[in-house]
Amino acid sequence: MCFYKNYYPSAANLYDSLGELYERRQQLKAARRCYRQALKIARKDKDMILMLPAYEAHLKGVK
Repeated sequence: MCFYKNYYPSAANLYDSLGELYERRQQLKAARRCYRQALKIARKDKDMILMLPAYEAHLKGVK
């Protein structure tokens, strides 16, 4: 998955999916970092506005 970050650095969904992967592996610090990056990217893209609540929920859900 990290390979794709080089080709799609501005893809919020990529970071959200990577966050989910890290969360499942109990790598919570990395998951939070990815969720934050997804939010950062999505906030800058008017087409991603509808995804903000989902990305915020994922970040809040990481214990």
